[in-house]
Amino acid sequence: LGLFRHQKTPAEVVRKVQDDLVRLLGEPADREAALQQASKHVGQLKAMILGEGPAEPPEGAARQAVEEAAKGNLLRLLCLGMHLLPFEARKDGAFVFNAVL
Repeated sequence: LGLFRHQKTPAEVVRKVQDDLVRLLGEPADREAALQQASKHVGQLKAMILGEGPAEPPEGAARQAVEEAAKGNLLRLLCLGMHLLPFEARKDGAFVFNAVL
């Protein structure tokens, strides 16, 4: 049931992407699970910036997500870890990178 799910803030999603990339760069014990988590969170960040399908992103969420990503070291981590991600997550990561620039 998705009715009572906690809606993640842009800051939380950016932090999760950063944590996932750091974990991937550090040779995790369960690499497949780390890749799945990183892919999921990068996709969530892209959806937060672009919106999902024809729907626009929530009011202010895109701006806040880009600001949070620019404040942290997300761009550097994306550059370092992009080659470790699956193809779809790389595409999402490239979009996020371009949106932050």
